[in-house]
Amino acid sequence: MRTGNKSGGHEVGAVGGDGVDQPLVIVGPTASGKSALALELAKRARSQSEAVDPVELVSVDSMQVYRGMDIGTAKPTAAEQAEVPHHLIDLVDPAERFTVVDFATAFDAAMADIAGRGAVPMLVGGTGLYLRAVVDGLTPPPEFGSIAAELRCRGTFIRGRCRRAAPPPR
Repeated sequence: MRTGNKSGGHEVGAVGGDGVDQPLVIVGPTASGKSALALELAKRARSQSEAVDPVELVSVDSMQVYRGMDIGTAKPTAAEQAEVPHHLIDLVDPAERFTVVDFATAFDAAMADIAGRGAVPMLVGGTGLYLRAVVDGLTPPPEFGSIAAELRCRGTFIRGRCRRAAPPPR
Protein backbone atom coordinates (compact mmCIF):
# COMPACT_ATOMS: atom_id res chain seq x y z
CA MET A 1 0.00 0.00 0.00
CA ARG A 2 1.28 3.39 -0.93
CA THR A 3 0.27 6.30 1.22
CA GLY A 4 0.27 10.03 0.84
CA ASN A 5 -0.44 12.91 3.20
CA LYS A 6 -0.62 12.23 6.89
CA SER A 7 -2.26 14.86 9.05
CA GLY A 8 -4.80 15.25 11.79
CA GLY A 9 -4.53 11.58 12.78
CA HIS A 10 -5.60 10.23 9.40
CA GLU A 11 -3.66 8.96 6.48
CA VAL A 12 -4.80 9.68 2.95
CA GLY A 13 -3.33 7.76 0.07
CA ALA A 14 -3.77 5.44 -2.85
CA VAL A 15 -3.71 1.66 -2.79
CA GLY A 16 -1.54 -0.20 -5.26
CA GLY A 17 1.73 0.24 -7.00
CA ASP A 18 1.01 2.00 -10.27
CA GLY A 19 -1.34 4.74 -9.05
CA VAL A 20 -3.70 4.24 -12.01
CA ASP A 21 -7.38 3.58 -11.31
CA GLN A 22 -6.61 2.87 -7.67
CA PRO A 23 -8.97 3.67 -4.81
CA LEU A 24 -8.21 6.51 -2.45
CA VAL A 25 -7.97 5.51 1.20
CA ILE A 26 -8.63 7.50 4.37
CA VAL A 27 -7.86 5.63 7.57
CA GLY A 28 -7.38 6.70 11.15
CA PRO A 29 -8.54 6.30 14.72
CA THR A 30 -12.13 6.56 15.91
CA ALA A 31 -13.63 10.06 15.92
CA SER A 32 -10.73 11.62 13.99
CA GLY A 33 -12.95 13.09 11.26
CA LYS A 34 -12.37 10.53 8.49
CA SER A 35 -16.00 10.47 7.36
CA ALA A 36 -16.34 14.27 7.25
CA LEU A 37 -13.08 14.59 5.31
CA ALA A 38 -14.10 11.88 2.83
CA LEU A 39 -17.53 13.44 2.30
CA GLU A 40 -16.02 16.88 1.68
CA LEU A 41 -13.44 15.52 -0.79
CA ALA A 42 -16.10 13.50 -2.62
CA LYS A 43 -18.43 16.53 -2.87
CA ARG A 44 -15.59 18.67 -4.24
CA ALA A 45 -14.72 16.02 -6.84
CA ARG A 46 -18.38 15.72 -7.86
CA SER A 47 -18.67 19.51 -8.26
CA GLN A 48 -15.85 19.39 -10.82
CA SER A 49 -17.52 16.66 -12.86
CA GLU A 50 -15.83 17.59 -16.14
CA ALA A 51 -12.30 17.53 -14.77
CA VAL A 52 -12.48 14.80 -12.15
CA ASP A 53 -14.17 11.39 -12.07
CA PRO A 54 -16.95 11.22 -9.46
CA VAL A 55 -15.98 9.73 -6.12
CA GLU A 56 -18.07 7.14 -4.24
CA LEU A 57 -17.41 6.29 -0.60
CA VAL A 58 -16.81 2.74 0.58
CA SER A 59 -17.06 2.17 4.33
CA VAL A 60 -14.31 0.01 5.81
CA ASP A 61 -15.89 -0.02 9.26
CA SER A 62 -16.92 -3.16 11.09
CA MET A 63 -19.87 -1.49 12.84
CA GLN A 64 -21.37 0.48 9.96
CA VAL A 65 -22.31 -2.77 8.21
CA TYR A 66 -25.04 -3.27 10.85
CA ARG A 67 -28.51 -1.83 10.39
CA GLY A 68 -29.84 0.24 13.26
CA MET A 69 -26.44 0.90 14.80
CA ASP A 70 -26.38 4.58 13.90
CA ILE A 71 -25.42 6.05 17.26
CA GLY A 72 -21.78 5.61 18.16
CA THR A 73 -20.70 4.51 14.68
CA ALA A 74 -20.48 7.91 12.97
CA LYS A 75 -22.59 6.41 10.22
CA PRO A 76 -23.38 8.96 7.51
CA THR A 77 -26.87 10.43 7.66
CA ALA A 78 -29.46 9.77 4.97
CA ALA A 79 -28.85 13.31 3.66
CA GLU A 80 -25.09 12.68 3.40
CA GLN A 81 -25.69 9.38 1.66
CA ALA A 82 -27.98 11.17 -0.81
CA GLU A 83 -25.23 13.70 -1.65
CA VAL A 84 -22.56 11.11 -2.40
CA PRO A 85 -23.06 7.38 -3.01
CA HIS A 86 -21.98 5.27 -0.01
CA HIS A 87 -21.33 1.53 0.03
CA LEU A 88 -21.12 -1.24 2.65
CA ILE A 89 -23.42 0.47 5.13
CA ASP A 90 -26.48 -1.22 6.69
CA LEU A 91 -25.81 -4.62 5.12
CA VAL A 92 -27.00 -6.93 7.92
CA ASP A 93 -28.96 -6.95 11.16
CA PRO A 94 -26.89 -6.98 14.37
CA ALA A 95 -28.04 -10.53 15.21
CA GLU A 96 -26.67 -11.85 11.89
CA ARG A 97 -23.24 -13.35 11.56
CA PHE A 98 -20.97 -11.20 9.38
CA THR A 99 -17.35 -12.23 8.86
CA VAL A 100 -14.36 -10.65 7.19
CA VAL A 101 -15.00 -13.04 4.28
CA ASP A 102 -18.55 -11.67 3.98
CA PHE A 103 -17.10 -8.17 4.01
CA ALA A 104 -14.57 -8.98 1.28
CA THR A 105 -17.32 -10.46 -0.90
CA ALA A 106 -19.53 -7.37 -0.45
CA PHE A 107 -16.50 -5.16 -1.07
CA ASP A 108 -15.73 -6.87 -4.38
CA ALA A 109 -19.34 -6.37 -5.53
CA ALA A 110 -19.28 -2.68 -4.52
CA MET A 111 -15.99 -2.11 -6.33
CA ALA A 112 -17.39 -3.68 -9.50
CA ASP A 113 -20.49 -1.45 -9.29
CA ILE A 114 -18.36 1.65 -8.80
CA ALA A 115 -16.05 0.74 -11.69
CA GLY A 116 -19.09 0.12 -13.88
CA ARG A 117 -20.11 3.74 -13.37
CA GLY A 118 -16.60 5.03 -14.07
CA ALA A 119 -16.33 6.44 -10.55
CA VAL A 120 -13.37 6.45 -8.18
CA PRO A 121 -13.77 4.51 -4.91
CA MET A 122 -12.64 6.15 -1.69
CA LEU A 123 -12.23 3.69 1.18
CA VAL A 124 -13.00 5.26 4.55
CA GLY A 125 -12.74 3.71 7.99
CA GLY A 126 -10.70 2.48 10.85
CA THR A 127 -11.19 -1.29 10.90
CA GLY A 128 -7.72 -2.51 10.05
CA LEU A 129 -8.75 -6.13 9.60
CA TYR A 130 -11.32 -5.24 6.93
CA LEU A 131 -8.88 -2.93 5.18
CA ARG A 132 -6.10 -5.53 5.20
CA ALA A 133 -8.49 -8.19 3.92
CA VAL A 134 -9.35 -6.19 0.81
CA VAL A 135 -6.06 -4.37 0.21
CA ASP A 136 -3.54 -7.04 1.12
CA GLY A 137 -5.70 -10.06 0.27
CA LEU A 138 -5.68 -11.33 3.85
CA THR A 139 -6.90 -14.92 3.91
CA PRO A 140 -8.73 -15.91 7.10
CA PRO A 141 -8.01 -19.28 8.68
CA PRO A 142 -10.48 -22.13 8.19
CA GLU A 143 -13.38 -22.54 10.58
CA PHE A 144 -13.47 -25.42 13.02
CA GLY A 145 -17.13 -26.29 13.50
CA SER A 146 -16.75 -28.80 16.33
CA ILE A 147 -14.68 -26.41 18.44
CA ALA A 148 -17.10 -23.56 17.75
CA ALA A 149 -20.01 -25.79 18.82
CA GLU A 150 -18.25 -26.58 22.10
CA LEU A 151 -17.60 -22.92 22.76
CA ARG A 152 -21.23 -22.03 22.03
CA CYS A 153 -22.46 -24.69 24.45
CA ARG A 154 -22.10 -22.37 27.45
CA GLY A 155 -22.88 -25.27 29.70
CA THR A 156 -20.94 -27.76 31.70
CA PHE A 157 -19.07 -30.72 30.31
CA ILE A 158 -19.90 -34.07 31.83
CA ARG A 159 -17.91 -37.06 30.58
CA GLY A 160 -16.78 -35.04 27.57
CA ARG A 161 -20.28 -34.05 26.46
CA CYS A 162 -21.86 -30.64 26.58
CA ARG A 163 -24.69 -30.40 29.09
CA ARG A 164 -26.70 -27.24 29.42
CA ALA A 165 -26.37 -25.69 32.82
CA ALA A 166 -29.54 -24.84 34.68
CA PRO A 167 -30.51 -21.20 34.29
CA PRO A 168 -29.34 -19.02 37.16
CA PRO A 169 -31.92 -18.45 39.92
CA ARG A 170 -33.78 -15.14 39.82
